[in-house]
Parts: sequence; structure tokens; C-alpha cells
Amino acid sequence: MSSRIEINFSRLLTRCENMAKERSLWDWRIEKVNMHYVVALQDQLSQIKKSSMKPGQDMLNEYTRKVEFLKGLLQAEKMPTVTEKALAGEQLPNVAKSAKGHNSVSSAELQKKTVARHQKDLREELLGPETDKLDGK
Repeated sequence: MSSRIEINFSRLLTRCENMAKERSLWDWRIEKVNMHYVVALQDQLSQIKKSSMKPGQDMLNEYTRKVEFLKGLLQAEKMPTVTEKALAGEQLPNVAKSAKGHNSVSSAELQKKTVARHQKDLREELLGPETDKLDGK
């Protein structure tokens, strides 16, 4: 049975992961909100670890990996150049390690999309935007 703080933590974690998937939301205001959410996640995680009803060590490790991933993702998005973003994105902690637990597929998908987006942005910076090859231009 999950404690109230763990349920709230899980909801906020899911919300943060969903917000991170939406690239259109990445402007400075959302980054500030997301950073506040990540700080709240860190606070809630430390409360969960101190709780008498804390989950097993595997789940705590998974929660920690996910929070660290989101924190790294926000830091990567703040990088000034596309090259630095791509490098920081490739160095994000691997969240796909967990074999069980809720939402691990979502986190792994988010990680893959982030790396792919950074690589696409880097390609566009180096080669210019892709043109529609069907236009014959």
C-alpha cells in the first residue's frame, strides 16, 4: 500500500515526464516551473525515504533515477548551444534500467526522444533545416 506522499510524488513525477515530452512547452517560464517541480520531487523523495511506509529499495532507486534524469534534462535544455545540449543529453542518467515499476517505459521513451531531438537540432544547425525532398527543390 502506498503512502499519501508516495502517491503525490508519483502523480507529480508523471506530470513532469509528460510536460518534458512536449517540446513546444520549452520556454523560459516552463523551465522555471519545471525546476520548481523537480525541487518538489526531490523534497518529496527525501520524505518518502524517511517515511515508515517507504517502498522497497528497488522502487526508491527507480524514483531517484527518474528525478535525477529530469533534473539533468532541465539542465541540458538550459545549455546555450545545440552542441552542448546534445552532449548533455547523451550524458543523462539511464532511466531504462528498472525492470519493474510504473512508468519506466514512459521515462525510457522520454530519454530516447530527448536524445533524438537534440541530434536532429544539431543536424539542422550543421546542415540547415531539412527541405521537403518531394518538392524537387
